[in-house]
Amino acid sequence: MTPIRYSHLRAIGRSPAHYRHACEGVREATPAMRLGTIVHGLVLGGGKTVVYDGERRGKAWQEFQAAHAGREIVTAAEVARAVPIADAVGMDPVAGPMLHAQDAQVETTLTWTMDGLSCQGTPDYFDPSTGILFDLKTCSDASPRAFSRHAWSYSYHAQLAWYANALTLAGHTVRECLLVAVETSGPYGVSVHRLSPRMLAEGHRQWRAWWEQLRVCLAADQWPGYAESVCELDVPAWIVDEDDAADEG
Repeated sequence: MTPIRYSHLRAIGRSPAHYRHACEGVREATPAMRLGTIVHGLVLGGGKTVVYDGERRGKAWQEFQAAHAGREIVTAAEVARAVPIADAVGMDPVAGPMLHAQDAQVETTLTWTMDGLSCQGTPDYFDPSTGILFDLKTCSDASPRAFSRHAWSYSYHAQLAWYANALTLAGHTVRECLLVAVETSGPYGVSVHRLSPRMLAEGHRQWRAWWEQLRVCLAADQWPGYAESVCELDVPAWIVDEDDAADEG
């Protein structure tokens, strides 16, 4: 069985069928995903990408793919776009200094076992000396208000809680969980967000709920999609609340 990663576990929040597809399928990288991968490499180091700027067809392209199997193939133009984004993170007065910690573990893959199931995760950054864990996120808007909505929507708090649990099982002490957000267009704004104790607790609750759902599906070997009955579509609650407020006014 493939080790369970956070990206797989999050998929079960959509449906068990999506979890199974995430484990078995090969996800094609979008331009936004490739940009994020390049920025991660420039900021944190590592060789996950390789540049190819020729035509993506023909014998030369096939030979290049074969020679670099398992690595993300990007273009020189994509790298050029990523450079100022990565530079903004490095020059940020809050995020920048954290990148120079001498003993920091950068994109170090962790493996552990829970309930007899093999798990795997690769936090972007963990400094054992300070207990700081952070993940780097590219986004269109890093302002605190917009990014808080974005982080909640993508369950970043559950992702950091998943990594924090793995590090704790490995004997580490996680004191702070941070999200470093950087915009992908000028002026490449950067913001650093600390997860509050309540937010982190909600993250733990979220991934554990997905985990329990996964165990049920594994035991039954059943992987349903969305609802298995007709869903009722009604006026959204927030619209009703606005109408009530207007009537009271």
